[in-house]
Amino acid sequence: MLGKEERKTSFFDTDFVCAHLIDKKSFYAKMHDLADKVITGDDFADIYCLNNGRPSVPPARITKVLILETYEDFSDREALEMMRFNIKWKYALDVNQEDIDAELKEAANLLAKIVSQDIEKDKENKPKIKRGVAKDRIISTTDPEMRHGKKSRSGKFNGYKTHLTKDTSSEIITNIEVSAGNCPD
Repeated sequence: MLGKEERKTSFFDTDFVCAHLIDKKSFYAKMHDLADKVITGDDFADIYCLNNGRPSVPPARITKVLILETYEDFSDREALEMMRFNIKWKYALDVNQEDIDAELKEAANLLAKIVSQDIEKDKENKPKIKRGVAKDRIISTTDPEMRHGKKSRSGKFNGYKTHLTKDTSSEIITNIEVSAGNCPD
């Protein structure tokens, strides 16, 4: 589902905290003033389901980060660091520290879960790669609820299972449920 940027006014807004620190003729000030007019969530509506699924990270925000990343010639990791600590980037993206901290915390928690699936400590308390597959393994960073599933010994898939209930006489579907791919039928 298409994630949208929601503007909440707070004392942590870059307009309130640091607008006076940014050169009004700079690339960052121009991006702050113009980006929301040029890059909107509506530009991406055609490639997202509008009423189903988990909301994405707003693609307009990702696009703005990619513009800054390209302008600075930074890696993704450097861009994340700039989003968190650089006032010019916060101002250009028109975000506040509370939003960035929440998003980074969510991303860090997901990464920690994914890493912990594959690493365990050996007898000497040193990390080592686990053998096998974790029971409730997270297989996607963009859809953390997706799981490995099996239809048979050889029929494996990644995703979800759909459970239908159908009235046998009229063949009308009366109920639909979706579960993780690793749940029993």
